[in-house]
Parts: sequence; structure tokens; C-alpha cells
Amino acid sequence: YYVVKGNFDTAGRVVLTAPVPPGNYYVFCSAKVSNGALVWDVPAVLRVGENTITLTAGNAELIH
Repeated sequence: YYVVKGNFDTAGRVVLTAPVPPGNYYVFCSAKVSNGALVWDVPAVLRVGENTITLTAGNAELIH
């Protein structure tokens, strides 16, 4: 199940749809690319306030 979801804006930022308490989570995301899809399942520790999680091709899995 998921705790909260969000959508990326044109700058690559996400605003979550609901407040999330601090704690350990996994960020799951996918994006279409020319040769398949990139899928992220990245562990994240969220703290009080704004948090930054960087999703790159290097921390994703390419699915053909």
C-alpha cells in the first residue's frame, strides 16, 4: 500500500497530496524513456520540514 502520492511538476519537483509523518519510507516512481521505463524503489528517511530525494538513472532500474 502507499502512504501518500504526488505528481511531478515541469521542474521535477513533487508536492505530496497529504502530510507525511517523519520516518523511514520507500519512494516508488516510474517514468517512460525511449528504450523502456525507469523504475525507482529508493529508501528515504523523511524528517520534519522539507526533504529532498534525488531520482536519477543511476538509482533506477531500466525495464525494457
